[in-house]
Amino acid sequence: MTTNSCEDYLHDVLASLLATAREAKADLASIRAQASTDAGAFEAGRAQAYYEVCSLLVSQLAVFRIERNRVGVSESLDVDDMLL
Repeated sequence: MTTNSCEDYLHDVLASLLATAREAKADLASIRAQASTDAGAFEAGRAQAYYEVCSLLVSQLAVFRIERNRVGVSESLDVDDMLL
């Protein structure tokens, strides 16, 4: 696999995961707004799982010295702020 194809792969995977993670967070917020605090246990776990995966992938970019902007991740993106 070439460097460009690896970067393209990471770009697509990260974009998809971050978008789905935002949806999971929004789904959880919607359910909690409509029901008691006990509601949405599944959605809470789903949102947490997406957060953990996205956080790991974004943090590993620095470990592997991959520039965030080369894979479509803004330098200003704060996964904690966005998903927690």
